[in-house]
Amino acid sequence: MGLFFGCVGVSYPAARLFTAASAGSAAVLLFVLLRRAASPSLPAALGGLLYLTTPEIAHWTRCTMSEVPAFAVMVAASAAFLRWLETDRPSWCVAAWTLAALAFLCRFTTVGVLPGWMFYALLSGNGRKLFRPWSVVMAAAYLALAFLYLQLVSQFAAYEVTADGKADPWTWDNVRFFGEAAPLLLWGTSPLALLGLWTAFRGDSSPGTRMGQFWLCWLIGFVAFKLMMPTTFELRHLFGAVVALPGLAAAAFCRPRPARWAVPLLLVALTANVTHLRDLPSGVVGYQTVADQLARVEESGNVLCCCWEDQDLMFRYRAAAPESRRTLLRSDRVLAVRVADYARVAPTPLARTPADVLEVVRKGRARYLLTCQPHDSGDDTRPDEMRLAHQTALAETTAFELLGRHPLNIHYGGAGRTGDIFVWRYRGPLPDGPSELLVRIPTAKLELAPNGTRD
Repeated sequence: MGLFFGCVGVSYPAARLFTAASAGSAAVLLFVLLRRAASPSLPAALGGLLYLTTPEIAHWTRCTMSEVPAFAVMVAASAAFLRWLETDRPSWCVAAWTLAALAFLCRFTTVGVLPGWMFYALLSGNGRKLFRPWSVVMAAAYLALAFLYLQLVSQFAAYEVTADGKADPWTWDNVRFFGEAAPLLLWGTSPLALLGLWTAFRGDSSPGTRMGQFWLCWLIGFVAFKLMMPTTFELRHLFGAVVALPGLAAAAFCRPRPARWAVPLLLVALTANVTHLRDLPSGVVGYQTVADQLARVEESGNVLCCCWEDQDLMFRYRAAAPESRRTLLRSDRVLAVRVADYARVAPTPLARTPADVLEVVRKGRARYLLTCQPHDSGDDTRPDEMRLAHQTALAETTAFELLGRHPLNIHYGGAGRTGDIFVWRYRGPLPDGPSELLVRIPTAKLELAPNGTRD
């Protein structure tokens, strides 16, 4: 994606185009695999569309999540792996492991597909090929890269490595995750995936049967990985298993002459998927107007962000004002040290009074302040530092001038949250020079002085 941004520029449309292209590439690869498995063109094409319209895949494609391109690359790696098992050519083996490594660097959870590769190789009678010299060398190189990469990134992910219970022994919560997730997977793809199980267990050696067995092995391998790597409940963490469902569903029709009801059944499944697409969560909506306003203001100075989901705002602002020299300061680093809830670490308040907030504004050279307020006062879940910043801006009428108020909608599922984002201008004088605030990186347990040296 970085190379793509370098070519077309940084923007939300560019990010969504890249992610959509990744999903489309995976659908095309699925079509090719189905055609090689003796499926006629129309059922194979409908199988590719089944991938694109599977609600969970469409949901995260629209949200530009890294799982989408990561598993698209993993589908390409799997296509190369299947080709290697078929031809025994070392070049396909090298291509499979190289693509798998690229997918790992995009999202480490793609490693959960590899057990499925091993299962399928054994099931298809190709287990000995796993021990060929080029296969052993490439697998060892993959494992070495994965180990070194995790060693590197763990230095900057102090809480993520042990978050979500990863450091705890296995518990029944790992199983309950699937029980809670199953009702959320009831779209058109899922019933056909169950039908695809019959294809995998037909007992013959036809291409369609082998295709069903491969996607079943993918599914079993990733589920096993998920059982060993528990996380907090979020359906996104099961994305790798969801990818297998369209493949398993389409494999049910991999035969030179599928039954007459095959195409109508695929069309019904596609219709059910499209119906569910209307109910997809909208994500974060409303920060574009805030970013555009900040991009238009002319007075120099940084921005102190005390609002929900500010990472969305920061991306949009950098896209709207790529030449800007402003620094966007996060309230959970300068008014408090607060990390994600899954880290289970209590926040450390740094500002307790309006005077403390004003001091941070001055030291941070923050000419502009962003605060938030929910529409429903009975559902105020703002962290203390966000609430303090908003109260300070309201109370200090001589210090802050309201420049704008923008509606914000946050919907990841369930009831969601609505509120307003307030854009304030600090009227007081600011010292010359750069920010005096420490640069805190709690996930790396680092505090850097403004000049970049370790404090």
